[in-house]
Amino acid sequence: MRHSEILAEVEKFELLCNADKKIDEIEDCIKQTVFKFGFEYFSLLRLSESLDHSGRLILTNFPTQQAKELCFDEAAFYHPINRASQLSLTGVKWSNIKKYIPLSENLSLALQRVYTGGLTIGFSIYYPLPRGLKGIFSVARSSHEEVSKETSAALYYFGASVFQISTTIKEIKVGPTIAPNLSPREKACVELIAQGHSDPEIASLLYLSPETIREYVSSARARLKVRRRGQLVYECIKQGLLECPRWPHD
Repeated sequence: MRHSEILAEVEKFELLCNADKKIDEIEDCIKQTVFKFGFEYFSLLRLSESLDHSGRLILTNFPTQQAKELCFDEAAFYHPINRASQLSLTGVKWSNIKKYIPLSENLSLALQRVYTGGLTIGFSIYYPLPRGLKGIFSVARSSHEEVSKETSAALYYFGASVFQISTTIKEIKVGPTIAPNLSPREKACVELIAQGHSDPEIASLLYLSPETIREYVSSARARLKVRRRGQLVYECIKQGLLECPRWPHD
């Protein structure tokens, strides 16, 4: 797609969305434009670090599994794709994620889950937004054609326009509420924390490195929206993710 054609498509999108469109209509306009760029799926993720999630917005047509991983999961912003995109100024091809962050067993599995269902090519772009908001725009397709420099530049330009339009949206759409859930490894780590074990001890018991254990614990804290290990154990017990530890009687 030529530069002039890219400009024309973005201008057409902006004109359509400036006509007091409702949120579902804007979502449909994004989907149509993304399709013209050669992609079947997209997600717009706008998050705030505030506890009340003010300014949060999620729009996507990704299949359920990919939408959960990249958008609706409580730890979505820490997914390897979203993490890697924050380390690039121009966007990240999903096939190049390992060039930006080291992929542990946990992160590799998270990345593999996104590729299920036929998706083969993806591209994600990070945008620092006003008022402390963070934005990530992602696209994906089932064809094996890699993202060209011209296409990545077009997507960056279009993504910026999408986030600009998103500031006019008054109604906040965040999709389905997905209850926090821990992976088997994360749950094992929390159970051992509840028993009083340190990270090195947990690493030894699970035959993993201390760095991997810290990663699992950090991911679990993000899912449960807590900062301290004690709070993590308490929330897991409170939400039924972990049984209250039984201490031996004296």
